[in-house]
Amino acid sequence: MAAVFTSISNIMKTACSKSWTDVNIDFANRLIRNCCRSKAYPMPDDYDIDFFNNSPQIQQRRSSTLSGEQHPDCTHCWESENAGIPSYRSQQNKWQDFSTVTRDPHTTYIDVTLDTICDQSCLYCAADASSQIAQEEGVPIRDDGTERDFETFKRWVSTLSGSIVFNFLGGEPTASKRFAPMVEYINTLSVDAQFEICTNCNTKAPMMERLLKTIRSSGKPWNISISNETFGTDAELSRYGLDWERFKTNFVTYATTPEVENITLAPTTNALSIRGLADYIEWVHETMLTVAPDKSFSWHGSYITRPSVIDIKNLDTDHRKHIVRAQEVYARYHNQHTKLQNAKRFEQYLQSMHDRIGTGFSHTTVKDFILDKQKVKNQDLSKLL
Repeated sequence: MAAVFTSISNIMKTACSKSWTDVNIDFANRLIRNCCRSKAYPMPDDYDIDFFNNSPQIQQRRSSTLSGEQHPDCTHCWESENAGIPSYRSQQNKWQDFSTVTRDPHTTYIDVTLDTICDQSCLYCAADASSQIAQEEGVPIRDDGTERDFETFKRWVSTLSGSIVFNFLGGEPTASKRFAPMVEYINTLSVDAQFEICTNCNTKAPMMERLLKTIRSSGKPWNISISNETFGTDAELSRYGLDWERFKTNFVTYATTPEVENITLAPTTNALSIRGLADYIEWVHETMLTVAPDKSFSWHGSYITRPSVIDIKNLDTDHRKHIVRAQEVYARYHNQHTKLQNAKRFEQYLQSMHDRIGTGFSHTTVKDFILDKQKVKNQDLSKLL
């Protein structure tokens, strides 16, 4: 009995449900992950439908973690856990008992990046994820996905069953010409689909109308994940190309659209946005209380690690005051919302951000980073300092 307990205990230390449930496909760069934080593998020229969630690489990872090993694909989480910081795995693993789990897939969540078309060029983003940045830097826009890739993906999806979340990423998915046709195809299948998009909430009016038509005609529940982490001018400068007034208008539209069952706020904390995080949290809660008090919503935070110069770990500990203020604002509001989900998770996230500050060092300063970006943007970004 002791040996069995030890084996299960080791599994719990390393296994994560996402190795079985998640598939993250970046068609634009022809990359695939099984968990958005894991190592990416290139899509081969010749493959079949098993590649998406039953490739040799993911089978090996499942076997390794079921044996209690820290597989190298998951370095992002091991580094956090070994440093005593809550990892993505510790927050997102859905399974508590792996004693009967095999290597077979159990697909329930699919991230899809159709292309890199985007109307923003966020300072911390890169040309392989934003067509706008590619244009600024004079490099080709990444769009490597082939028709065969998309057709093979469709054949794979048609074999799935049960409840599956399809989360569309970008670029900006609302700007992709492939987005609506893919949703329409999935809607022809027998799978119980739920749709999500991760949007910058900067969509212009004509595209917004097209998106709302897609949402309303799908007959499926939608979750809108909004990527932003700061407020006003800071948001417009760090998420370059953002129109803050349009952001606010679109936010209210999502919040008041009945087919949108849930809104997820997805801040990606970094050195450029940290001082405005508390203001953004306050604005979101005030807005939800005013326009959609019965709408389910939650916070799901992340943080920038590349470029490393704007990773908050490299800030001096005085900057913890910004997180403390964010914690105080969140504590003041979160009990006022009966529809706020996973409140404890965001409390833990904020504490982990507080603890991360001051744990690293960068030879390049944030000021140097801003000055370099100014040359590309041809815009004064000094207000971010």
